[in-house]
Amino acid sequence: MSRRLSPRDQVRVMKRDAYGRLDENSYPLIYRVGPTEPTTPWLVRLADDAGIFRLLCFDFDGKEAGVVSPDLMERAVDDCDALSGLLDRLAIAHVVCQSSGTGGRHIWVALHGGAPAAVVAALAGAAHANYSTLDHGMLCNPREGGARPPLAPHRDGSSSTILRGAVEDLLSPTATSTDLDTLTRVLDQAKPASRPSDTTPSGPIDARYSAHRPLSAWGQGHMATVNGGSNPSWTGFMCLLAAASAGWTLADASQEARTAPGMEHYRTKNMSRGARKPRTEAEATARLERQWAKAQQYSALQAPLGSSRTPADLAELGVIVDTVDDLLTRFRASPGRWGQSEAATSRRTILSAVAYLTLQTGKRTVAASIRDLALMVGLSRDTARRALTALAEDGFLVRVSLSDSGNAAEWRLSTDFSTASRTVASQPLNNPRPPPSSSISARRW
Repeated sequence: MSRRLSPRDQVRVMKRDAYGRLDENSYPLIYRVGPTEPTTPWLVRLADDAGIFRLLCFDFDGKEAGVVSPDLMERAVDDCDALSGLLDRLAIAHVVCQSSGTGGRHIWVALHGGAPAAVVAALAGAAHANYSTLDHGMLCNPREGGARPPLAPHRDGSSSTILRGAVEDLLSPTATSTDLDTLTRVLDQAKPASRPSDTTPSGPIDARYSAHRPLSAWGQGHMATVNGGSNPSWTGFMCLLAAASAGWTLADASQEARTAPGMEHYRTKNMSRGARKPRTEAEATARLERQWAKAQQYSALQAPLGSSRTPADLAELGVIVDTVDDLLTRFRASPGRWGQSEAATSRRTILSAVAYLTLQTGKRTVAASIRDLALMVGLSRDTARRALTALAEDGFLVRVSLSDSGNAAEWRLSTDFSTASRTVASQPLNNPRPPPSSSISARRW
């Protein structure tokens, strides 16, 4: 099946280390497809040699810094089911797989006639805006983007297992590039708003529902979403965020979680294939407490400042404004430094978020967890973590304190930005002296 699916006559395979182990999740070796399968796990590229995508793989993962997070893994399953339901409504044939023993998900779509890289990249961006657990990098890389195909082995000893769909839909594809354009438009229209107060429920509303304590209109809508809507874990967190913003306590949230339609995620667990299983009381309580702590942090981070607040020290505020202005000037003067790659763009985004918090709070040192910054700017936690580390190493950020006992790490913008080793000059390195204005003036000299 891999031979028939692969758009190229080669697959990439893992390489064992000196001890015969497969500890690294990388595929450095090339293996020509044939009747004998590789002895280590392999992946197929999604695009052919001309850069035309023949396959799509939407990879949903629940890992944080390489470690499986139960909360994130459930979110990944919900995200996968939400996209799968959308594909069903648009009549786009697909296959859903559990990618390994840890529970990650792959959605595979085969394309009739292929699709240009630009079309797939636009789809990847729209999908990632809707589903935060989606690793969309492979969909933006027509040269080497790939994934382990259905039924292929995993390095942990498990294999990719088909949960829904038929392999025949991949071997005899019907989806076209036009279908992808339609999917992109639908996802663009459905993506959550950047501010919680502007978000809308992901499903029908139970008009009979009423919260036991005052709640914002947007929070009431999420709380009343029948069965948590198309993405119960996202809806559940929005319910907690609305409750935290309204000044509720954990006891209030626990009481509402027993009956509120939108908090289905804290009562039952997604077992995939459209089924949910009731959680044990201990599991439900622990999950609610963890998510409540995150909702409180995010709510505090997003809380608007009172209009009557005045800075206690105008000199300190002047330093803050000058520092941020210097940073914005550097963004404009050296665009190559901040836009040469996806990683550079992510660093600029995170640095801008810290600058925003600095101005918003009027403090040179701000507390912000990796998760909060990631939520603010729409990046994954791993991407935000790598960006913070690189910015600290390059001297753009100073880590004042580490996270400790539930308290977020503290950061400060550097007041004297140093030139990092990876800085891209705004002028070419080989810049020859301009020629004289005329040959006559040259001879006179």
